[in-house]
Amino acid sequence: MRKKFLINKNLRITVFLIMIIVLSISSVYAATILFQANEVGYDNSNTGFVDGNNNPVEDVQTALDELYDKASACSVRNICPVGYKRIEGSNGEYSCILKKSPKAYIESLNTEGETISTTDHYDELRFIGANPPNYVSFNGGTWRIIGVFDGKLKLVGSSIGTYSYDSSTYNVNNGYGVNAWEDADLMKLLNPGYETNTDYNCVGSYSGTTCGTNDPSDFEQTLVNNSLYWNAGSGLCYSYADYRTKSCDFTSTGLTDADSKAMIDDNTWYLGSNPASDDLWGAGEIVTASYLYNMERSNYTGKQCTSGGYCTDQVPRNTPPVWTGKVGLIYPSDYAYATSGDLTGSGTDRATCLSKQVGNVSASTTPNWVNTYTDCLNNDWLFNRTTTWSLSPRAFSSYANYVFYVHSAGHVYHGDAMAAIAVRPVVYLKSSVTITRGDGTQSKPFELSYEAE
Repeated sequence: MRKKFLINKNLRITVFLIMIIVLSISSVYAATILFQANEVGYDNSNTGFVDGNNNPVEDVQTALDELYDKASACSVRNICPVGYKRIEGSNGEYSCILKKSPKAYIESLNTEGETISTTDHYDELRFIGANPPNYVSFNGGTWRIIGVFDGKLKLVGSSIGTYSYDSSTYNVNNGYGVNAWEDADLMKLLNPGYETNTDYNCVGSYSGTTCGTNDPSDFEQTLVNNSLYWNAGSGLCYSYADYRTKSCDFTSTGLTDADSKAMIDDNTWYLGSNPASDDLWGAGEIVTASYLYNMERSNYTGKQCTSGGYCTDQVPRNTPPVWTGKVGLIYPSDYAYATSGDLTGSGTDRATCLSKQVGNVSASTTPNWVNTYTDCLNNDWLFNRTTTWSLSPRAFSSYANYVFYVHSAGHVYHGDAMAAIAVRPVVYLKSSVTITRGDGTQSKPFELSYEAE
């Protein structure tokens, strides 16, 4: 017994000396590392060693060699053990932290039903409440995380200004634009690939919604909405009917950071609409969170009309109604599901909010978020009292120019695609992007890391 004790004691001393040597070597490279003993093969429970297959190692020299190699790999070769991520610090220092999925990281810091919800739909996580800790450093500024969907972080930025969803000449939907995101002017403004996009620009005098007399001399062909946001450029953007433009400058508000742009994934976005026969603003609690969610994923397109002056566009809609791209807008359901309701127990709870009308109805008819259930919009962080475009088209039996938006009063409604309304860009990040630091508060926003695939 005495002899065994001395061997183990000597072994501990030897391990300690080896660790000092390893750390000394690491200082030559101006780097230090935090790692756990059991990650390099040392088992604290019985003061012995195990190999990579967790089998005991009886040869002390072999054990020490293994310890040195693994520790040296971390501190001298500047890599981390499998399952860990290297996090850069200041002055050349770094640490190895256990990799967590974005969802697991967020769940470890938040409370179900108060700041996050994971029960609305399968394998989704959403931030909810008046001001949840969902701030994230992105593109040189602070964005917010809508949630995690299919393992991807979904982010929304601040408003970049007011622009048309789409504009058109007077003989296309009476100049009021087309509600097809897959060909919309706003889509071309936000996304790459349209750098040489040319279209009409009204140079005549406006009369109502008409450019001059709509003579060809009232228009010119020019670069417009040509990927300016994606490339942080400046130029012309559509801002009203009949191809009216205005100067726009995204040199500071566009996607200026190359590393952030590399994180953005090509994602499938849903462009489903409502059945044209649905009377969304009549009596009855129709436009609820689940109605909007299912609508967005339906096979109905935004054009279900066949005649009338507001149904003359020839823009093909994708079937099924989806689009693959990098930058989109919020869904109406993103807004509806972002509420936590009242958390004190004295007001309208979240379950009730999700079952009530979030669409616009008269104050004298069906109760809704605006006129009755105000706890719903007052505890919804996506409610910013600014009318903001959503991605989703609104279908009518005689109109193909309407698009849903979130109204400044707090309800979901629709407007002409040509209208200049606030735009908040939305992106999905690649599934390999992880959260490495921060708690999501404004003072300590989440920090992201991306390893190129």
